[in-house]
Amino acid sequence: FCIDPFHVVSWCEEALDTVRKQQWNEARRKAAEENKGKGKRQKGRPKGGSVAKTAAQKEAESMKNAKYPLLMNPDHLSEPAQAKLREILLYDRRLATAYRLKEGLRAILHLPAEEVRPALEKWRRRAWSCGIPEFVALQRKIRRHMNAIVATVAHQISNARVEATNNKIKLTIRMAFQILKTRPGCSIVSGAFLMFTPAKQLGENGFLLFADCAVNPNPDAKQLAEIAVSTAETARAIAGIEPRIAMLSFSTKGSAKHELVDKVSEATRLAKEMAPDVQIDGELQVDAALIESVAKTKAPGSPVAGKANVLVFPDLQAGNIGYKLVERFSGADAVGPILQGIAAPVNDLSRGCKVQDIVQMAVITANQAIR
Repeated sequence: FCIDPFHVVSWCEEALDTVRKQQWNEARRKAAEENKGKGKRQKGRPKGGSVAKTAAQKEAESMKNAKYPLLMNPDHLSEPAQAKLREILLYDRRLATAYRLKEGLRAILHLPAEEVRPALEKWRRRAWSCGIPEFVALQRKIRRHMNAIVATVAHQISNARVEATNNKIKLTIRMAFQILKTRPGCSIVSGAFLMFTPAKQLGENGFLLFADCAVNPNPDAKQLAEIAVSTAETARAIAGIEPRIAMLSFSTKGSAKHELVDKVSEATRLAKEMAPDVQIDGELQVDAALIESVAKTKAPGSPVAGKANVLVFPDLQAGNIGYKLVERFSGADAVGPILQGIAAPVNDLSRGCKVQDIVQMAVITANQAIR
């Protein structure tokens, strides 16, 4: 029986989210009552002018969309999300206490092995005395599994993780961020697919990597460059091929002028600086990236055009649609998403996955851990 830090953090997240829901419902109830009373008091008054919001209304507004900043590792929050978090914690002392307990537990799991048990005991006393039922119950659960938790931290039993089929990918990534950071030199996590197609003339005898098809809705130029570099590492480590990366767009080498094209062009420049030993070119249309005869016309002299084996899409819409179209129309096998950029291997499985998918992802994850 093994309980790794991911389990412990997920327990704490569930407790914190329960408190969040309770506080939000309570704030909305109070705001509704105040609105009802205010409507009666102002009946018959002339319209016009702004009405100051009550404390309950402000609290209800602050609690809206609070789940992400509360549950996410604060190291990975953007400035607006950090501001949102400060606003949330300002309005409710109970929720602020629950949040501090969550962050305290996460910090304990990064301590040296010999410090974990006394720190957990101290955390348990704080959780027991806070009076929040969800955290009182959680400290009992941690007490029951104390030896297993300490052992996994001390012996680093969980070097890699394949998340089972009952979670959405965003939950897998969030839990990974609570324990792990991104790898050095990378600020973003992305998802790559291994595409095994019947078109042997494309890519590497029909094999290609697609990214990002799972995580980032609209990466900026720097993030897109990091996705390209991460996918190059995946190509070498998992597929054993030398990557030739095409940064995809609806334009090839300036054939169209648009800010979206500029983003891909800038990402190409940055990616080349980040990984000068990798063949990267862009911006390229997908036919110029894959078909040599098209490449000779649209991108003559390109080291990648016509023979790309890694396709980096400009955003998540294009990537997710693209891999599914190839999978369905060509009968390709899509293996993934393989999560890239996390300090230790963590991968996700679709909720509709088959046994073979689980076996494949376990092998891939083990390979990542070894390397």
